[in-house]
Amino acid sequence: MRGIKEYEFLLKSQGYVTDIALESQNSFHIFYFKVPRDVRIHGGKLKIHYSISPGLDEHSNVQFAVNKTPKFLSNLAGKTSEWVEIPLSPEDLKKEFVQLTVRATLLVSQDMCLNQMISGFYLTVHNDSRLQLSVAESSVTTIRGYYDLLPDAVTVSVDPQMNAETFQAAVAMGTDLSNAGKKVSWAVLPEMGDFVVAGAENLEGLIKTRYPGAAFSTPLEGTVSGIALYQLPDKKFLHCHPAAYGGFRRVFSVRLVDLMAGGGYTPATGARPEAAKDKKSPVYSLEDLGFTDLHRWVSDTAEWNIVISPDLLSAALRPAFFNIDLVSTPSVNNQQAMLHVYLNDKLVKVFRVDDSGEPRRYAVPLPAYMSGFSNTFRVVLQRLDPQGDCRMGGVSKSFPAQILASTHIEFSPPDKHPERFSDLTIQFKNGFDLMVQESYLQNPVWLLTLLTRLFHDMHISPAEAGIVLYPVTPAEPPTRPFLLLGAGWPEGLAAPVNPAAENIRVRDMRKKEVFNVNALSGISIAQVASAGDQYGLWLMPPRPAESPLPDTFVLRDGDVAFLDQNGVVFQMSSTTHLLEVERAEPFKEWVSRYRIQIFLLAVILVSVLFFYLYRMFSRHKRKEGGRP
Repeated sequence: MRGIKEYEFLLKSQGYVTDIALESQNSFHIFYFKVPRDVRIHGGKLKIHYSISPGLDEHSNVQFAVNKTPKFLSNLAGKTSEWVEIPLSPEDLKKEFVQLTVRATLLVSQDMCLNQMISGFYLTVHNDSRLQLSVAESSVTTIRGYYDLLPDAVTVSVDPQMNAETFQAAVAMGTDLSNAGKKVSWAVLPEMGDFVVAGAENLEGLIKTRYPGAAFSTPLEGTVSGIALYQLPDKKFLHCHPAAYGGFRRVFSVRLVDLMAGGGYTPATGARPEAAKDKKSPVYSLEDLGFTDLHRWVSDTAEWNIVISPDLLSAALRPAFFNIDLVSTPSVNNQQAMLHVYLNDKLVKVFRVDDSGEPRRYAVPLPAYMSGFSNTFRVVLQRLDPQGDCRMGGVSKSFPAQILASTHIEFSPPDKHPERFSDLTIQFKNGFDLMVQESYLQNPVWLLTLLTRLFHDMHISPAEAGIVLYPVTPAEPPTRPFLLLGAGWPEGLAAPVNPAAENIRVRDMRKKEVFNVNALSGISIAQVASAGDQYGLWLMPPRPAESPLPDTFVLRDGDVAFLDQNGVVFQMSSTTHLLEVERAEPFKEWVSRYRIQIFLLAVILVSVLFFYLYRMFSRHKRKEGGRP
């Protein structure tokens, strides 16, 4: 149809960074697809991709419900993978979200005991499942409508002459787009991307040069604090004036809060809801944090996953206690239920669940070494049959259980002397200095790509940063937490690795070499550094600056990391006795490299010298023997 364009919204761009596996006999998962706002939708459908383990019984099935209304039921026997299309009615698309509930029954036989004994069966919903919509192009006239229809990959264009203000606005935009699940690439004007960060005068002059005599519009209803949607003859783009980057972040935060309102939706990197944004107390309930989908039906096991990213908190805090308020159905035939609590995939504590049917609290202390800059709590409720006899369960196939919204996490201030990369992210929540060598601004695509990846992967908010540009070496040491980008060694800075060293090796306690930086090319060095009582991250990118950048900056444990274009190559702690960093002098390195040749040459020289001395001595003896 003319004027109608098809748009697809994948689960991976809705915050589901991995596939979701259903692994118990009776299990379900709820997904949420954001419905674009301010646009006319002429129809839509869900396209669901799932795979199934082989060997399932003929009574195994999967049910799909849209907005709690069953829409489709599929038998799973004999299948391994399938795409299912579910048409959506106009009524289905009236809300802010399309709620998709996937409920699976996974059986290998009609023998209940056999089903419980055999494990490994699954149904996996892949994150390339999508919502497909038909949208009238003429209706895309507002910032919200334009933003909601963006593809997964977007381009941001910046002014080639970046100053500190433009630089900070661009970093903020790129980080927020990455946090929203977009793959961000960068360009320099006059190339026009989906977003443009530049002064209005420069931009309009460029547009008039490129489109002489053409009419273009910036709809008044789409203007927010220096942000405007431009309609050109051949494309649309969103312009952000550098001074308005704070307003741009508010536009993003409103959208992400809307996502959180989708009933238990957890974005890939988190976004703090309004109830928690300004909370000063170090205690946050799950209700404060926006988690509402906490009811489960339990046949053999049920699971809750709660992701707490730094974005959800209003201050620099680390989790100290997890207090779980749980209500569970009383057992049948003395069946016992167990509660397993994990933090970042490490088992922290196991409880026997109270059998009274009343709400009970289970307090879990959280060791500091288990926490990171983003923390995933996994709570598993398991029903056990007495003496292993599954037939004593009677007719009760499943029972309800719920983690109450009053469940809360107690937080504590971070360590004042961070020893790990993950500790720095918490430190940065109270503000930090972003210290960048001025010469890097001459290559904006390289610089913005690096910082966008770093801020996204380490959950660092550019809104907390103060920009400090320096020529070669910072004139003064930092006075608050810092992120230093560059290879110059500032006065007063202490760090494990000297970037000026020609050779850097890592050895174990037996002096055996385990890593040689010089054996690789294009290596970036990241390390925890200190300036007096202030700590920060010092990142030394590869030289020259045009070298390929790491794809990821997943820095967690340790205080020194070496990265190449694929990510972290080697990560270590300089404070342990197991590893030490050797900064060899060039002469020592030369001797070490050619020690065999040097030894052979020395043997030859000594042999020649010995032979020469022997000849001289023999000649002298003959002369003495020939005297009259």
